[in-house]
Amino acid sequence: VMFLPVLLNPSSQSGSIDAIEGIDCDYLSDSKDLSALVQALRKCRTIARSEKWELHEIIDPTIPHNVDTDEYLQEFIRRYSTTTHHHT
Repeated sequence: VMFLPVLLNPSSQSGSIDAIEGIDCDYLSDSKDLSALVQALRKCRTIARSEKWELHEIIDPTIPHNVDTDEYLQEFIRRYSTTTHHHT
């Protein structure tokens, strides 16, 4: 089982395309998006630790540094988030 928090309506606006530097999508440029993902990640962790999941092995990717501060979770999100959106 994998928990995948998703922003369905992000507040961040798309960035710019620079021929030299590449594409800057400005993901998470709006702090509301980062806050929403922190809340979603906390909810996923709460569900995974609930009694219903006791019989299952839950692998939390944050285990090496199981820190529950907003700052740590924000950095985790910045580092490991990805997008499924494709500009066409």
